[in-house]
Amino acid sequence: MIRRRRTVRWALAVILLVGAAGDLAQLRAADWKRLDTPNFVVIGNVGAGDLRDTARQFEAFRETLGRLLGKGVTGSAVPTLVFVFASDRDFAPYKLLYNGKPIAMSGVCMPGPDLNQIAMIRFSDEVAARVLFHEYTHELLANVFRGAPVWFSEGLAEYYSTFEMRDDGRRALIGKPIASHVARLREGALLPIDTLIAVGPDSPLYNESDRRSMFYAESWALVHYLVTDDARRAQLIRYLGLLSQGGRPVEAWRQVFGTGVESALGQYLRQFAFTYTQVDFAEGLAPFEGKPVSMKEADARVALTGLLAGQRRIDETAAALASAIKLDPANQWATVKLAQLDLARNNRAAAEKRLAVLGEPADWLTAYEAGTVMTRLVDRPGVRITADEMAVIRRHFDQVARQHGEIANVLARSASLVLWTSDVPPLESVQSIQRARAIAPGREDYAFLHAQLLARRGEFAEARNILGPYISGAAMAGTRDRARNLMSYIVRLEEQVRLRAAADVARNLTGPQPPGTAPSGTTVPSEVPDPASVRPIFRLLKPGEQRLDGTLERIDCAPGGEVLFRIRTPDGVVTASARRMSNVEFITYRSDLTGSVTCGPTKPLAPVYVTWRAGTPAGTKYAVAIEFLPPTRGAQLCR
Repeated sequence: MIRRRRTVRWALAVILLVGAAGDLAQLRAADWKRLDTPNFVVIGNVGAGDLRDTARQFEAFRETLGRLLGKGVTGSAVPTLVFVFASDRDFAPYKLLYNGKPIAMSGVCMPGPDLNQIAMIRFSDEVAARVLFHEYTHELLANVFRGAPVWFSEGLAEYYSTFEMRDDGRRALIGKPIASHVARLREGALLPIDTLIAVGPDSPLYNESDRRSMFYAESWALVHYLVTDDARRAQLIRYLGLLSQGGRPVEAWRQVFGTGVESALGQYLRQFAFTYTQVDFAEGLAPFEGKPVSMKEADARVALTGLLAGQRRIDETAAALASAIKLDPANQWATVKLAQLDLARNNRAAAEKRLAVLGEPADWLTAYEAGTVMTRLVDRPGVRITADEMAVIRRHFDQVARQHGEIANVLARSASLVLWTSDVPPLESVQSIQRARAIAPGREDYAFLHAQLLARRGEFAEARNILGPYISGAAMAGTRDRARNLMSYIVRLEEQVRLRAAADVARNLTGPQPPGTAPSGTTVPSEVPDPASVRPIFRLLKPGEQRLDGTLERIDCAPGGEVLFRIRTPDGVVTASARRMSNVEFITYRSDLTGSVTCGPTKPLAPVYVTWRAGTPAGTKYAVAIEFLPPTRGAQLCR
């Protein structure tokens, strides 16, 4: 069983677990190998043939999606590490935990803003492969389709979960019938199309187990129908394009598809003859050079700590890194991982001290993680990056480009560095973020960075145009709030520049300037919006939603994914539940909260607004959103 997570800039990451899993597996240097491919780093204690086969499976999956839906669909913003364990026993120390014990699962996906991780037992059965491909499809979609509707996201993930590679990579099969969905479609009436496409993350159709199966089955069937017909597939691409521009799901659907899809889908399903797609490749699928190489025992231990750190198992991560350093005191990768751990503990001084003596990493992945953690250290209000710091980060990122190639996150983080200087951003920074957005257009943090860079250059109209789709009613509430705060900053900045220009003209200190540029003799203010200092715009309540004000004391998680939030209010403890953590929108208006939302007691106790919907039986509250409030509330609650 795999739990999907989402991480979004300015919001808190969602992780399902805390606790200890017991002793880590004993490692032998000869057991662990690494294979770098164009899009993955595959690490495992399996044989070289199994490791290479796993790499080819994932590369083939990406390529097949690209050939069917366009190369843009397979853009990835960050590197992806795939850990392949030889057995369930080897995987057990790194599984998700519940009450301190590993949850039964064959694999897990851990997406992150700087690094994605997939851990799995080597492909042992069709069900395990299906779950992994389903989850990886979600990660690819998140990079490309901003605000993809739930029916499409789940339906496409189910459709592509049946991926199968045959004939030594010369053929791929996609879209084979899923028996459980076919059986469910035979049992009951279909949901109306308008109902299906309007389902959101907080909808009962998506969260109530007795109805969710029909939602998944029909979402899969609708995607199956649309992508297997050339004309319908073209309409689907147009529909997704409208959504990416801020269109509302139902209105965009009617504009593109009209009213004929419902009857056509019904006729398609009555045939119960689902045609799957076979893709033939004369030269073989996803060829790549590279051979598995044996890893040093210390390097293998360091690599595996990423799976623990991704679950916020801080003490276990520290212990595992200590064992690696004992084997290799000069291990640069361990130094970087320790700096990441320092940052997770809010000990910036210790992280900076470690990285100051790092030197030049020999491996591109170590250089990448060093560069990203250094940008996180300076990426905060009130900090001015020095020329030496800038040079070190750029050297790390240049090494990544030389040894591995272009990575969207490197382009974006390189561009962000100029925000922490007093200079007007150069054109090269704007071009870098444009390229990053072309690779991963679904990353809203890249769009917000793009808007800030343009505003700092005095290109205010272009900056506002970028933010426009994120302020529309089709955007998620948290995204709208962040976009509005940034838009307010840009409006203030534009007014400052206008006033300075007017003062200069009045004093005859400058002549006419080209439109959209800062006047000669003036410097565009280098401030950037700080969520802690900008007046928060809280999430607006939707019909049927209610909100309570209290302190989040603990989060309890069950093996099936259900989550229970316990909130202390003046009237006592109130509970709100969710079918899974990813169904709850987490928003923070504080700059001092870092890390992830975890199960267990909340430390420190956090004042929150909890938005909920009434459920059954009477008195049940379904959690919709949790907003972590500023230390001092200076804004009225928007109701």
